[in-house]
Amino acid sequence: MTIGKDEFELSGSLMSELQSYERIIEGLRMASDAAKHIAVIKEDQRWTRIAHALCVVQKAIADRARMNRPQDSEINLDLPAETMPVTAAFIRHIDGLAQAIGGLRQMATYHRMQEFWLKWVKQLEDMRSKAAGLMQARGPLVVPRR
Repeated sequence: MTIGKDEFELSGSLMSELQSYERIIEGLRMASDAAKHIAVIKEDQRWTRIAHALCVVQKAIADRARMNRPQDSEINLDLPAETMPVTAAFIRHIDGLAQAIGGLRQMATYHRMQEFWLKWVKQLEDMRSKAAGLMQARGPLVVPRR
């Protein structure tokens, strides 16, 4: 983009408001699904409550976006029959939260740093740091050699 005599190179990607909503919803879905896997693996009801809370927020954001998609219409609390490895579940949970946080930050930018969006950014960042701390408490990750 050229402005006067100076040239500025734009980095990153521009996203529409709808794409930001989708990023938030899909990130929350990913984090919620991973929390369900962790709940089954660890047999811990706290992770079930976390998954439920994330599903509720996901539905609320979808309603706010007026997205009438079938997958966003109800809260799914079914626990998985088969689970992924616990490390993969933790990583997926953290990655999902990171995606949702990115979308929320974009929405905060669109809406001139509205407190509604910033509050959710802070809450999900806290949740992500706690999950990362729990994963680190498990010990170092073991990466198989090829």
